[in-house]
Amino acid sequence: MARKFEHEIDVGLIQIKVIFPESLEAAFGGANLHKELETAFRRHGINVLYDVPVKEITPEEIVSTKKHRINYDLLMLVPPFRGNAALRNLGASDAEDFIKTDGLMRVHGQAKTYAAGDIAAFSGPKLAHMAVRQAEIAANNIVSEIEGREPFEEYYHEIATVIDAGGADSIYLHYGIWDDTEYRLKQGRFWGWAKEIHDRFWRTKHGISRV
Repeated sequence: MARKFEHEIDVGLIQIKVIFPESLEAAFGGANLHKELETAFRRHGINVLYDVPVKEITPEEIVSTKKHRINYDLLMLVPPFRGNAALRNLGASDAEDFIKTDGLMRVHGQAKTYAAGDIAAFSGPKLAHMAVRQAEIAANNIVSEIEGREPFEEYYHEIATVIDAGGADSIYLHYGIWDDTEYRLKQGRFWGWAKEIHDRFWRTKHGISRV
């Protein structure tokens, strides 16, 4: 949107604001991305506001739990992501209804029960490659149980992703959420191209056409 309305933003006819209910560090599991993203926001004249948990939405403004009042003409808001409240009777849910597991992907307090993917209570974003690795760990440990062996494969929680912001703003992040010594962050046009090439390869491999 900032690229489409670049002139209108420059002359003050349009304002674009991005709000986060928490810090960027919390949203990305502790990864230090704020400098790169804030630089991209400034380059495009976008105002970014942190720690604005939304309490109420009216036709003209949003109101936060901290008494912020932000006017808008067009609002695009992503609702908070939560777990499944129907699983609370397991006694393994956290405050946001995600299911707590150990490193083997076993549900706390439950025998022969595993959880993986969006329902698992791990910090940071919930990305597809994380869910796939969690499911592989859970599946291998279930096989071990079926064969009468002790489960032994452990999940390692990390982020490996490209944030394709277009052109020089694109970011590659590889971050060990459970081990912050593993940290690699790169920015530049190459990463947007790399993501596009990877997407084309994946779609071709799986016979999926772009809509």
